[in-house]
Amino acid sequence: MKKTIIHFLYTLAFIIFSININAQGLSLENLRDKNKSNIEFTNPKNQLGVVFNSHEGISLMYKRELKKDLFLRGEIDLPGFSFQDRSDEQGSFSYFLNLGASLGIEKHIPINRRFSFYYGAELGLNWYTQKFRRDGQSTSFGKNTSLNLSAIAGLQYRINNRISIFGEVNAGYEFNASNYNGNRYKYGRYNNSFSLGAMIKLGKK
Repeated sequence: MKKTIIHFLYTLAFIIFSININAQGLSLENLRDKNKSNIEFTNPKNQLGVVFNSHEGISLMYKRELKKDLFLRGEIDLPGFSFQDRSDEQGSFSYFLNLGASLGIEKHIPINRRFSFYYGAELGLNWYTQKFRRDGQSTSFGKNTSLNLSAIAGLQYRINNRISIFGEVNAGYEFNASNYNGNRYKYGRYNNSFSLGAMIKLGKK
């Protein structure tokens, strides 16, 4: 729980920072567009942002506009690492390392010039390993590789022509191949998660 809260705070700090560094640009934009009665809701073709996911933690996201309101998206999870002292029968300490990436597509349905609902699909690959030490010897505890196919749905809010924030839910199925102390397992399970993030346009429109 503590680790989840820390990840969420990192993402929130990035969103606040993004808004602050673009505050001046937003003011100038309002002056330029004050005589425009209708602003078309379109996102920049290239965007980069940071995402907090309740299951995977922090990741970097890239979006590319393929055509109007249709986006290709890719994510790379920031490596997750944890170290914990242990006093139980498994040993004196353990560590956990997690890596992951995903590729997907999303379709936007504009609600107004600020809000947009979107839906899509995503395919992800995740790998982790966990080890523990017992009696002064480093011993492999387990490794797991998973393939995830998920449906996504979310709501995006455009702050200005450069910045947008969003929240989304993911629901899908996960295929796993694990190796625990030499014993191999294969299994599937349903999973779901939610994400919060911020995106920034790359370059000028």
